[in-house]
Amino acid sequence: MGEDAVLLQVALEQALAYFEERDRQILRLYFRLHEPDDYTGVWPPTYESVGDYVGRRLLGEPITEGSVRYRVEVALERLKTLL
Repeated sequence: MGEDAVLLQVALEQALAYFEERDRQILRLYFRLHEPDDYTGVWPPTYESVGDYVGRRLLGEPITEGSVRYRVEVALERLKTLL
């Protein structure tokens, strides 16, 4: 991994630290920053597959596709303010 890639990874992890765990997992999976070993959904992930995985893992039930879509949009707006 080159220097630029390492710096980008560090910057992404620092930005994700501003979010609660559920949103961090949603963003990491949806934007393919991390593929969990136990993830069995489609690749590349969809809002629905992300909601199913993260919801079952953290809440015991899936998060709706609409909720994941909304959380991603809100997170992107929040990240823009950090830059």
